[in-house]
Amino acid sequence: MNNGIYIFIDPFHRKDSGVSTYTKLSVKILEENFIKTLVIKIKSNESIEQFKIRVLSEIDRISQLILCIEAPESLASTSLLPSSYPIHIRLHCSRSLGAVVQGNTYNASDVEKEQAEILRAKYISSPSWAAYFASLALFKFARTPLCYPNPSPAYEKRRIEHRRHDVIFVGRLHKLKGIEYLNNLIKCLPHISFGIIAPRDKEWGYAKNKNVTCYDGLNLNKKIIYGLADIVIVP
Repeated sequence: MNNGIYIFIDPFHRKDSGVSTYTKLSVKILEENFIKTLVIKIKSNESIEQFKIRVLSEIDRISQLILCIEAPESLASTSLLPSSYPIHIRLHCSRSLGAVVQGNTYNASDVEKEQAEILRAKYISSPSWAAYFASLALFKFARTPLCYPNPSPAYEKRRIEHRRHDVIFVGRLHKLKGIEYLNNLIKCLPHISFGIIAPRDKEWGYAKNKNVTCYDGLNLNKKIIYGLADIVIVP
């Protein structure tokens, strides 16, 4: 049994955040292997700068017990920590990178801070080579990151108990999530029934399509979501 603590930093802390989901699943795996963990999550009333200050304060209190401090590159939430700490930056594809991929503007200052954390981190990892190669469009790396996939929930055989559609799409309605591909499918296959599972958005705009039904994914159990159709499209 290891007496150190593996720390995760979550600068998002949302139900629809991939970072938050990854953190939750990773904690479960580490705890099952007798590794103590601590998750430092941003609070709803905190700015990212306030969160960084609190991260430094909480970590300084347990500095002698730290195995590793893992954080996403996005928002550079480790930027106030001394380089003497064992910082692990995981490439979850930052908001800045998402903006670049979608052809949108991004904040150069944010990129500079994220770049600094990538270059000084003791460990760098990526959930896929695709994520790493995409990151090269915006960031420079002193070395190639370790590549290992995000953990997945325990597998349960999917049962079509609540089938209402032929196809469902699961994800936020952003260009980065393949929304243009989905739009083309809907237009080309008017005889197919589509369900869209996404956080409620004022720009859903799919009600005019008779073959599309939208659901607020934050209020649905995953077992129900994946039982709504024969085919599931995940970004």
